Amino acid sequence: MMMKSAFLALLLVLSLPAMAEEKAATPKIDVTAAMADRVLGNPDAPVTIYEYASMTCSHCAAFHKYGLPTIKKELIETGKAKLIFRDFPLDNYAMKAAAMARCAPADKFYPLISMIFGEQERWVKTAAPDEAVQKFGALAGMDPEYIKACMTDPDLQKAMMASMQDGQKTYAIDSTPSFIFKKGDERMMEWDDFTEALKKAEAAAKAAGEKGPHDGHEHD
Repeated sequence: MMMKSAFLALLLVLSLPAMAEEKAATPKIDVTAAMADRVLGNPDAPVTIYEYASMTCSHCAAFHKYGLPTIKKELIETGKAKLIFRDFPLDNYAMKAAAMARCAPADKFYPLISMIFGEQERWVKTAAPDEAVQKFGALAGMDPEYIKACMTDPDLQKAMMASMQDGQKTYAIDSTPSFIFKKGDERMMEWDDFTEALKKAEAAAKAAGEKGPHDGHEHD
């Protein structure tokens, strides 16, 4: 009996390092899934709006606070258009916040970035913005260790940079927020409905004493 107990104890001791390694292992990030398009609206909508934005861009935050609700009501919910968000991080904190959002379940993506933009003025001013933004991921149900892995995954960051460079090369994106409108493969240079919606958004922003999404930025 004693020998059997000692044998079981030895097995337990031998298994502890493996258990510790498994627990300490960095969560694996599915970069392909993370970089898949996040579509807001009917995927079959005739017009696609590509939004290029940075999580630390104040004008992007203004658009999501004042412009997007109007866009959703007048264009997306009516089936006229769908929106696809494209990351264009302007600094390291924007990169980390965007990476975390990319790792969230697809149905949590837009609610999560809405939260990030909505609280932007607060979290960007903290001593550790990357730690502050992790709390939003936790509210979206993401595991803390998974969040940290997403924010530091080199392959995900490379993929995001490649997407950013593609935006620069394909559409000459050089500021945020920038919007590209396409109907099928055809690029639309102007769209009255969107312009009017943005005007309403800017009026709402000015009424609230804040800058609108156009101030100081160029748009396609």
